[in-house]
Amino acid sequence: SYRAHAGYEPIPDWLASDWLFALDPDPKAAQAIYREFIDEKLSSTESLWDKLEGQFYLGTAGWIEKMRKRVESKPRSDEHSKAQRLLPRKTMVEVIRSVARAFGVNPNAIRKGRGGAARMLSAWIGWQGAILELRPIAAALLLRSAGHVSNLVRKCERELARDKLLQQFACAAIDDLRVTV
Repeated sequence: SYRAHAGYEPIPDWLASDWLFALDPDPKAAQAIYREFIDEKLSSTESLWDKLEGQFYLGTAGWIEKMRKRVESKPRSDEHSKAQRLLPRKTMVEVIRSVARAFGVNPNAIRKGRGGAARMLSAWIGWQGAILELRPIAAALLLRSAGHVSNLVRKCERELARDKLLQQFACAAIDDLRVTV
C-alpha cells in the first residue's frame, strides 16, 4: 500500500485510504505528509520493541493499565503467559517493601522473620507477580534453600484460596507495587 499512499501509483478502490486524506484534504499534500512520515520512521533508531511492557503491552499508560486489569481479572488464567501478567520488572526488595506497607510492618521483620503471612505472601508475589526466580527470592528472604521458596508459594496458594484477609493484604501489596516506580 505504500506506493499507492505515497502517490507513486493510483490508489486501488479496494484499499482503505480515508485515513490518508484526514491528514490533508488535498491528495498531493496528504501523500507528501505520508512520505515524510515514512522517511522519518525509516531513518529513526527508535524501536517499538523497547517500549513494550510485560512482553506485549504497547500504548499509553492509561491503556496499559486498562489491559492489565483485564488480564488480571482472571489471575489463574492460562490465556496469558506468566511474563504478561501482573508486575514485570519489580525486584524482591520492592516486593518486600510493598508487603511490609500492606501489613504495617518493617521490611526487616519480613526478611529476618521466621514464617508468618507477610513472609509467605512476599514469596508468592515475588514468584507469581514479579516473575522472579527462586534464588533471588530466597536471597532476599534470607533463606538457605530455593526449595523453601517453593513451599512458601504453595502454602500461600492454599491460604489465598480460603483466607479473605490474606487476599486483602495481597491486593493492597500488589496495588502498592503498581504505584511504586
